[in-house]
Amino acid sequence: RIDPYKAATKAFRAQQAQELMNEILELEKKLDELQVAMNGDRDYSALDLDPLSSLRNRVRTAVYSVSGSSSNITGTARKSYEDALDEFEPVYEKIKALTEEFDAFDRKLDEMGAPTTPGRFPEWKQ
Repeated sequence: RIDPYKAATKAFRAQQAQELMNEILELEKKLDELQVAMNGDRDYSALDLDPLSSLRNRVRTAVYSVSGSSSNITGTARKSYEDALDEFEPVYEKIKALTEEFDAFDRKLDEMGAPTTPGRFPEWKQ
């Protein structure tokens, strides 16, 4: 939704467009933070640094450790699973909060008469 939001700001005068763009950039920053929490930081790989373990890596380790195995669950798999459980709830709460922020921004764009963006439907008036 970020790119269409940015495009929609072009329908407003400079001051309004800049204020909207600042809000959009803040939403984008929060999205990026969630992306890193869920999937890790891609910049670490590009710099050949060991990335911090992400939620995705923890789940992957837990699943692959037991996938196709007839032996008992390893300590590493159990630890990865438990760590993923601990990390998931705060990320989930941030996702829910950010979804509400996007919905509020959609309502704001509607009130301002912004062009329609994907996921937003204008109020029908006959």
